[in-house]
Amino acid sequence: VPIELTSARTIYRGKLANVIFIRDITERKQAQEKLQVLYEQERDIRQQLEEEVRKRTEFTRALVHELKTPITPVLAATELLLEEVKGERSQKLVQSIDRSASNLNRRIDELMDLIRGETGMLPLNLMPVDAVSLLRDIGYEMTPVALRDGYSLTVDLPSSNPVVSADRDRFRQVVMNLLNNALKFTPPGGEITLRAREEGANLSVEVQDTGPGINKEDQKRLFDPYYRRVEDRERLSGLGLGLALAKSLVE
Repeated sequence: VPIELTSARTIYRGKLANVIFIRDITERKQAQEKLQVLYEQERDIRQQLEEEVRKRTEFTRALVHELKTPITPVLAATELLLEEVKGERSQKLVQSIDRSASNLNRRIDELMDLIRGETGMLPLNLMPVDAVSLLRDIGYEMTPVALRDGYSLTVDLPSSNPVVSADRDRFRQVVMNLLNNALKFTPPGGEITLRAREEGANLSVEVQDTGPGINKEDQKRLFDPYYRRVEDRERLSGLGLGLALAKSLVE
């Protein structure tokens, strides 16, 4: 039986004496052993997860490299063909190839950015940015796209011109990802709003749409890479990286 001994000095019948206390610490030892087992289990699980993340990152990095290598000459070749091909039908075929190759190249770049974000290696070029001017330009660019697909796009911006410290290209990328996500999930005839508000020294930017909404279970995984709701897996193209990348860039 595990015991704990403690002693204390006291006066007993006018004389200095030592009092010894003996305590059964069986329950304490059992609790400590259980905690140690739980700690070791948690450590093993954490190491396994870290190893899985490392393997996934290495695999994705290798995949990106393998995809990027052949797509670069394809893009260069289609650019040359567009200058040389004369017939209308041939022009359309080459343009179709160019659009598909460019789309694949964007997907590869998204994968690359996601890997860099997860490993803390995503470069940011911070500088003063006229946020309202940038958001207004994005609105002008996306309005024809929204109208073509049957949506209305409203841009609601402050009258002032706040300057924020940001990477201009990444800022634009985040907003574009949010808008493209809204376009995917808003039914035709719906409304999309790009809004910015000054909140003290900060600028809050949000995208609102009239889509069907997101249930609580899906909200928990909304920013997970590659995640798609079951009902959207057949309907939507892409890798499901837009929101995950936006979150990584913001963080």
